[in-house]
Amino acid sequence: MKKRTALSILLLAVAVAGAGYWIYAKGRLSHVSAMVEAEAKRERIETNRKLTALKELGEGELVHAALSSKLLAGMLDAFVGTTYRDPKGKGTVRIESLTPEFKNGYPRIVATVRAEVPDMAPETLQAEASLTHTVAADGTRVDLQLRFLGIESKRGLPRPLQEIVSAQAVEQINARLQPFRVPLPVDFTITPKESADKELNVKAAGSQLKLALTLPALPELQIRWRLLAIWFAEDGFHAAGRISADGEELKALPESQIDSDRGLDEQLARFRMPAGEDFHARVPVGPLEQIAAGISARPVEERTAMVRGVSAEGDLISKTSGLPFGKGFSASIEDVSLLKLRARLGKLETSLHENEGLDLSGRVKVDGVGRIRAQGNAPKALGVELKGGIGESATITALAVEDVVAALRPDPEDGSFVLRLAGPEDVKVKATARIYGDHDMSFNVPLPVGKEFYRFTLPPVIEKDFSIKMPKGMSPAEKHFSAAASQPTLKFGKDSFEFGGQATVVENKPE
Repeated sequence: MKKRTALSILLLAVAVAGAGYWIYAKGRLSHVSAMVEAEAKRERIETNRKLTALKELGEGELVHAALSSKLLAGMLDAFVGTTYRDPKGKGTVRIESLTPEFKNGYPRIVATVRAEVPDMAPETLQAEASLTHTVAADGTRVDLQLRFLGIESKRGLPRPLQEIVSAQAVEQINARLQPFRVPLPVDFTITPKESADKELNVKAAGSQLKLALTLPALPELQIRWRLLAIWFAEDGFHAAGRISADGEELKALPESQIDSDRGLDEQLARFRMPAGEDFHARVPVGPLEQIAAGISARPVEERTAMVRGVSAEGDLISKTSGLPFGKGFSASIEDVSLLKLRARLGKLETSLHENEGLDLSGRVKVDGVGRIRAQGNAPKALGVELKGGIGESATITALAVEDVVAALRPDPEDGSFVLRLAGPEDVKVKATARIYGDHDMSFNVPLPVGKEFYRFTLPPVIEKDFSIKMPKGMSPAEKHFSAAASQPTLKFGKDSFEFGGQATVVENKPE
């Protein structure tokens, strides 16, 4: 009877202990889940405030850039393998994996960790983490930091393992993690490149001319944008800012009184990254309009194109009747190397065409000089056709004033902008030659519509090379990464242009 009572007491004690631990483990799970839920709610409300404030600023003036969660996963791989050692030697916790599972407004990271203590089998446990962020006061950079919220303890986990995955241990792990900079360029340059084909083939009256074109060098376009807000969505990391001039003070976001996450998903939809892209940028058309303003403001010699003659075939004018002897005359370029034209560009205006591109229009004044040879055909004498005639050389002056349009369009082959002549199809050149009096020798010159003059290459949305600092005490102190991006696709919107594509991030491991 006594044995039976002792056994019952022992079984009851085991049951109470098991129930107690089950309640403890269940409490640990509930505690972590509650922390995640509370954190997510706060982040969603804060994101809603930011997007409301951005809307009040005017989204047409914002630069928006996004990086996919896949790219961030490549960066977070830097922390895989980080090992926390209990200061009392009780065991270790090693980060095995970090997987972004972003929600709208909340950068959730699902992690697995490996917990080990002496003389016990290691345990692989799931952990909850997120990313905190800090935007520099001058808007030039944003830092992210991995932060663990808790490690979910499994039912039946021995107490020594429980101790090294406790809340205190999690805080000690977080204390070792260091922030890392998002490799997002905020200062970049769009560089115009002249077309390699500088040859023009035009038909002037009856003569076929080959001309060499010298284009004015266009200035580089410097774009500086300053970060105002960042947020996270299901598709990844997002940042928004404004174009900033040198010395301009960065304006803070307006205060928002939003105190809920109502309507957040609809707000985020305005910035959604196209499916299949790893990077995407939206830039107001203003910087492209600056190209036009910059050209217009340059000294006249820096907005003048020069043309010189290379070869000429055929006569400019050929008549078989009329003066001087009733047999007409012909006129041709005498020395084509002396043919020189200059085209001076006036003030440029811009107009944006949705889904097409940007047009730049302005007045071009053309003037030039050359030498022509006029040959009066010899008459008949006593019914006999005489040879030769009267010849005279003279200087010809030309003048034309015309409104021209150049079209800036995306090139789907390499993701650049191309500036081509869009019109008019020809220009009337008023020409006068003084040969025994002034003679009107005006003629129409077809223009090379569609010819490429300049190409503008876009910068990457993600830096090619960057580094991430490792947790304190780890070796190496930092890891180096490279990003490889595809050729971006380009399109124009109502008041902006957008470009995006695919990319990968890989660690540059020492050989």
